Amino acid sequence: MQRTFWSALAGACVIVGLMEWSADAEPLSVTHAVPTGTTGLITYVQENEGRPTRVIVIDQRLQAMCVYDVPQDSGEIQPKSFRHLKWDFQMENFNTGEPLPEAIRKGIQRN
Repeated sequence: MQRTFWSALAGACVIVGLMEWSADAEPLSVTHAVPTGTTGLITYVQENEGRPTRVIVIDQRLQAMCVYDVPQDSGEIQPKSFRHLKWDFQMENFNTGEPLPEAIRKGIQRN
């Protein structure tokens, strides 16, 4: 059940990220690498002509995700965002850009 939950979360994160990142872009090609062994990592790679390759890595053990861009011309890995998801999973509902994870954590700790 935990693997299903993480797979669903990862899929949702990728879909939202791809929709925002490439609203006016050509059709996307997404490759999904399933977690293997005991690493607990899920990796998504999105390639779109004319844009950097986007790599999304979700660490199930740390409950965190990272997003990187890799320009085709330089191959330099550029970190774009990192987020611990622990506090997100403790929300009952959420449907806006705010609050930030720190505000969520403080709100949960007050109760």
